[in-house]
Amino acid sequence: MSDDLFNIIYNKSLDLLSRREHSFKEIKEKLSARFENKEIIKSVVEKLSDNNLVNNTRYAEAYVSARKRKGFGPKKIAFELSSKGVDESIANSAIFEEGDWESAAKLAFSKKFKDGPSLDITEKLKQKNFLQNRGFRFKEIESVFGNDMLWFIVMSYEVLARKYRPSCFEEVIGQEHIVRALVNSIESEKIHRAFIFSGTRGVGKTTIARILAKCLNCESDNKPTSQPCNKCSNTTEITTGRSVDFLEIDAASNTQVDKIRDLIETVEYKPAKSRYKIFLIDEVHMLSPASFNALLKTLEEPPPHVVFIFATTNPEKIPKTVLSRCLQLNLKTVNEEMLNNHLSKILKKEKIKYDNESTQLISKSANGSVRDALTILDQAIAHGNGELNSNEVKKLLGTIDDSLLFELIEGVVDGDGKKVFDNLAEIEQLLPEYDVILRDIISILHQVSLEQVLNNSNSENIKTISCKIDKEFCQLLYEIAMNSFTRFSAHPSPKECLEICLLRMLTFNPLQKLTENTQNTSSINAEKKSLKKVDKEIKKVNSPASKKSSKKKFLNSNEDWMKLFNSLELSPFARNYFGNMSLFLHNDEAIILKADLNLGEVPENIMSEFKTAVERVFLSKINIKIEKGEVINSPIQLNESKIKKEKNLALEQLSKNKEIQDFVEKFNGKIKSETIKPSK
Repeated sequence: MSDDLFNIIYNKSLDLLSRREHSFKEIKEKLSARFENKEIIKSVVEKLSDNNLVNNTRYAEAYVSARKRKGFGPKKIAFELSSKGVDESIANSAIFEEGDWESAAKLAFSKKFKDGPSLDITEKLKQKNFLQNRGFRFKEIESVFGNDMLWFIVMSYEVLARKYRPSCFEEVIGQEHIVRALVNSIESEKIHRAFIFSGTRGVGKTTIARILAKCLNCESDNKPTSQPCNKCSNTTEITTGRSVDFLEIDAASNTQVDKIRDLIETVEYKPAKSRYKIFLIDEVHMLSPASFNALLKTLEEPPPHVVFIFATTNPEKIPKTVLSRCLQLNLKTVNEEMLNNHLSKILKKEKIKYDNESTQLISKSANGSVRDALTILDQAIAHGNGELNSNEVKKLLGTIDDSLLFELIEGVVDGDGKKVFDNLAEIEQLLPEYDVILRDIISILHQVSLEQVLNNSNSENIKTISCKIDKEFCQLLYEIAMNSFTRFSAHPSPKECLEICLLRMLTFNPLQKLTENTQNTSSINAEKKSLKKVDKEIKKVNSPASKKSSKKKFLNSNEDWMKLFNSLELSPFARNYFGNMSLFLHNDEAIILKADLNLGEVPENIMSEFKTAVERVFLSKINIKIEKGEVINSPIQLNESKIKKEKNLALEQLSKNKEIQDFVEKFNGKIKSETIKPSK
């Protein structure tokens, strides 16, 4: 391991942490984006952890507090923390400790709806959906609206997620590999005594566990069956949650070791009326280490009448000693097509009018979760007054019409900044979530990239853009959008983050650069003439005749450095970087510049551009070195100082002008210094 590289990476990590708290996942991703040595990065992160400089618990607390102030609820915040690599238990703990979410819901609501809850039912549903989309839970929403009859009517009916919960393996969607394994195990009478079902939320972990319990205890046959009847007392009691031999425990609220010890004491007792005594422990990863240790012996040698089923979203948090004693089955997320077909079947059974686009939008927003899809479907039906309409679904989800987004991206491709921001202004009138807009832009660019390779898109808009845009530029736009999205939550203004992303896209557009170059031909020619003049002077200095009579010319002051800098042909990016640096030393080996401590690393392409421009002037190879320290008399500072002096001189001359002073006194006026421009 290189000590020098380790120190560089470690110092960079300290620089990142000095600005704000980072999670382990964030700091790893940022360091990996800058450095390739993963082993050293791992060592750096370990050192940061040992020194308590990176702490997911502390990060979660700061993040929850910041997002709460911006009007977001606990559900949305928990999801965001999960995407940043924070454990669910840590996120939940931080959310719980923050507390007073009802006040946060009321504050977010009052900022959005100054007139308070509407008397109109449709409008009130829209207001409720706003709070739901912000991530607030039912009890917080209830605190805003009160316990009126409308919410009793809306919430009292059986939600679709419960109504259409699978009661047998045939009804389970998207988990064929799990169903096949369990069916084969039951039919061959090779039943494991401990199962672990792992997977993300809403994919069917608890549902499959209940079906498995029905299969093991169904009375329709003398042995376990893969097709429970759902008619006998055992299966109906499991369905309704009244079975004495099927114990469902929530580990999140029963983490203490005493609870597990009480459970273990009941294991030895035979089932009251069923074939097996089945223990379902949901969110098992929330158990304490002592609780897991108490389970080990029972799991290793369970009684013949006992079956354990564990469900978890974080299997990596379960001790390996427990995992080794269980049959682990990983559930997948459900693809959009399968979800779309499932929603269509349900809507037909419910006799609800819908269009295909609306179900596709819901399937996409569910992110592979069946429960989330059905929950959104419930909201959409209420929002659409008993019908499903794509326009209403878009409003509910905060989704923007595709035509507006395609026009916006076409503006970027054409290098038309006015068109881009006109479209953005039109989109803003719909009060969208800006992260949703950016996510949709990323999705469209992904589809365009695929179309350029596969030519299999059914969308005319995608085909049009793919023909207009260069492959390399498309990939660049995708990277810019992804980079902005990863930093979205940390940006103080979501709108500004999106605008900066679009400005970057326009800046790096080859058509945009070509237009700018065409418009500024005269300026460039003037710079070239100036450059030729400087070249002649340098050649004169470096000529043999000159060398006999004088020494080699060096940059001896910041004034010399400013003259050289002003003569260089540089991009705005390079000028911004090096214009804020002062001269430290110029010798035969290198030009050494001083840069501010807060200035990040100069990109390689910018450094290469500057080095090439300097070497063109000096007609020789020049090393460029940058040191961190106090910057005094940089070219930008000197230019500003020069302008200020000229302005002060002009102001002084005006103050001495008798005619102007008489005019000021006569009309009781004053001279505004900011309007004075020295003559050239």
